[in-house]
Amino acid sequence: SIKVDYNLKNIISLDLATMSLSFSDLNFLIEQIRHLNKKNKYDIVFTPYLYDIHTDHQIITHSVIVALKNFRKENKSKIYFYETISETNFSTKPFKPNTFIDISKEFRKKIQIN
Repeated sequence: SIKVDYNLKNIISLDLATMSLSFSDLNFLIEQIRHLNKKNKYDIVFTPYLYDIHTDHQIITHSVIVALKNFRKENKSKIYFYETISETNFSTKPFKPNTFIDISKEFRKKIQIN
Protein backbone atom coordinates (compact mmCIF):
# COMPACT_ATOMS: atom_id res chain seq x y z
CA SER A 1 0.00 0.00 0.00
CA ILE A 2 1.26 3.49 -0.86
CA LYS A 3 1.55 5.84 2.07
CA VAL A 4 -0.15 9.23 1.92
CA ASP A 5 3.13 10.96 2.77
CA TYR A 6 4.08 10.92 -0.90
CA ASN A 7 1.44 13.60 -1.52
CA LEU A 8 0.36 11.99 -4.79
CA LYS A 9 -2.34 13.76 -6.76
CA ASN A 10 -3.86 10.61 -8.15
CA ILE A 11 -3.35 6.85 -8.08
CA ILE A 12 -4.66 4.86 -11.02
CA SER A 13 -4.98 1.12 -10.67
CA LEU A 14 -5.98 -1.29 -13.41
CA ASP A 15 -6.49 -4.00 -10.76
CA LEU A 16 -4.22 -6.50 -12.47
CA ALA A 17 -3.07 -9.40 -10.32
CA THR A 18 0.66 -9.67 -9.61
CA MET A 19 2.47 -12.37 -11.57
CA SER A 20 -0.49 -12.74 -13.95
CA LEU A 21 0.23 -10.35 -16.80
CA SER A 22 1.56 -13.10 -19.05
CA PHE A 23 -1.99 -14.50 -18.99
CA SER A 24 -3.63 -11.11 -19.57
CA ASP A 25 -5.08 -9.57 -22.68
CA LEU A 26 -2.24 -7.33 -23.88
CA ASN A 27 -4.55 -5.38 -26.16
CA PHE A 28 -6.60 -4.40 -23.10
CA LEU A 29 -3.47 -3.28 -21.26
CA ILE A 30 -2.15 -1.31 -24.26
CA GLU A 31 -5.52 0.39 -24.78
CA GLN A 32 -5.76 1.31 -21.09
CA ILE A 33 -2.30 2.90 -21.18
CA ARG A 34 -3.12 4.71 -24.43
CA HIS A 35 -6.42 5.95 -22.98
CA LEU A 36 -4.77 7.20 -19.75
CA ASN A 37 -2.10 9.02 -21.71
CA LYS A 38 -4.60 10.60 -24.09
CA LYS A 39 -6.72 11.75 -21.12
CA ASN A 40 -3.84 13.01 -18.94
CA LYS A 41 -1.28 14.03 -21.58
CA TYR A 42 1.77 12.87 -19.62
CA ASP A 43 5.05 14.61 -20.35
CA ILE A 44 7.08 11.73 -18.92
CA VAL A 45 6.19 8.10 -18.32
CA PHE A 46 8.43 5.99 -16.09
CA THR A 47 8.44 2.25 -16.66
CA PRO A 48 10.71 -0.62 -15.61
CA TYR A 49 13.76 -1.47 -17.72
CA LEU A 50 12.67 -3.47 -20.77
CA TYR A 51 15.14 -6.28 -20.10
CA ASP A 52 14.29 -6.58 -16.41
CA ILE A 53 14.09 -10.27 -15.47
CA HIS A 54 10.60 -9.88 -13.94
CA THR A 55 8.01 -10.98 -16.53
CA ASP A 56 5.33 -8.54 -15.36
CA HIS A 57 7.84 -5.68 -15.69
CA GLN A 58 8.68 -6.75 -19.25
CA ILE A 59 5.01 -6.94 -20.22
CA ILE A 60 4.18 -3.55 -18.70
CA THR A 61 7.13 -1.90 -20.41
CA HIS A 62 6.40 -3.52 -23.76
CA SER A 63 2.78 -2.32 -23.46
CA VAL A 64 3.89 1.22 -22.58
CA ILE A 65 6.20 1.32 -25.60
CA VAL A 66 3.48 0.06 -27.95
CA ALA A 67 0.82 2.36 -26.49
CA LEU A 68 3.02 5.46 -26.59
CA LYS A 69 4.72 5.09 -29.94
CA ASN A 70 6.05 8.55 -30.67
CA PHE A 71 4.72 8.70 -34.22
CA ARG A 72 1.16 8.84 -32.86
CA LYS A 73 -0.15 12.41 -33.16
CA GLU A 74 -1.72 12.38 -29.70
CA ASN A 75 1.46 11.24 -27.99
CA LYS A 76 4.23 13.58 -26.92
CA SER A 77 5.34 11.57 -23.87
CA LYS A 78 8.95 10.74 -23.15
CA ILE A 79 9.50 7.23 -21.83
CA TYR A 80 12.13 6.67 -19.15
CA PHE A 81 13.19 3.21 -18.04
CA TYR A 82 14.09 2.83 -14.39
CA GLU A 83 16.18 0.28 -12.58
CA THR A 84 14.58 -2.12 -10.13
CA ILE A 85 17.66 -3.39 -8.35
CA SER A 86 16.18 -6.71 -7.23
CA GLU A 87 15.18 -7.55 -10.81
CA THR A 88 17.29 -5.50 -13.23
CA ASN A 89 20.64 -6.83 -11.99
CA PHE A 90 19.74 -10.30 -13.25
CA SER A 91 19.21 -9.14 -16.83
CA THR A 92 21.40 -10.47 -19.62
CA LYS A 93 21.45 -6.93 -21.03
CA PRO A 94 22.95 -4.58 -18.42
CA PHE A 95 21.04 -1.46 -17.49
CA LYS A 96 23.00 1.61 -18.61
CA PRO A 97 21.33 4.77 -17.33
CA ASN A 98 21.79 7.96 -19.32
CA THR A 99 19.57 10.24 -17.26
CA PHE A 100 19.79 10.97 -13.56
CA ILE A 101 17.27 12.86 -11.44
CA ASP A 102 18.52 14.65 -8.36
CA ILE A 103 16.39 13.56 -5.40
CA SER A 104 18.70 14.93 -2.71
CA LYS A 105 16.04 17.39 -1.48
CA GLU A 106 13.49 14.58 -1.09
CA PHE A 107 15.86 11.83 0.04
CA ARG A 108 15.41 12.19 3.82
CA LYS A 109 11.64 12.15 3.52
CA LYS A 110 11.79 9.16 1.20
CA ILE A 111 13.83 7.22 3.74
CA GLN A 112 11.35 8.15 6.51
CA ILE A 113 8.37 7.01 4.44
CA ASN A 114 9.88 3.65 3.62
